[in-house]
Amino acid sequence: MVLAGYDPYIVNNIAGPLLGGKPSLGFVYPLFYTAIVLVVALTIVGAIALYNAMMGFVNRPLAITAGILSELILVLMEFVNDGSRYPYLFLSGNASIPVNELLNETIPLPLVAIYTMIASTLIFTVIFSIVLYYGLFRRYLPETGE
Repeated sequence: MVLAGYDPYIVNNIAGPLLGGKPSLGFVYPLFYTAIVLVVALTIVGAIALYNAMMGFVNRPLAITAGILSELILVLMEFVNDGSRYPYLFLSGNASIPVNELLNETIPLPLVAIYTMIASTLIFTVIFSIVLYYGLFRRYLPETGE
């Protein structure tokens, strides 16, 4: 909750009432907690897949599950990241929030860094989608003798 001192609006929307926040939007914090649960599930699936790979075989359904979980986590966390800022993007006359309260001065990001982050997110999303496509439809994952 240290971040609440720097970005109270965003933290309240993401943390939700479970961590003492008062969110202005009700859809962001359930997505955040769902993504956390999916990260735990992905960790378990990844550990099992790693163990299976070390034993000499690849479990195809486990690999597909890991890919789907990765995609879901990526999409959910992007919604959380953008959705937590949503109510503060619009000005409403003199009643709006001052811009200096919306800026996070602890993380000064140059425009090049922002473009790099967006590009890398798009590139990795495309790569994960291609791998998932080949795994599901082209059957490039090795078959197991189950």
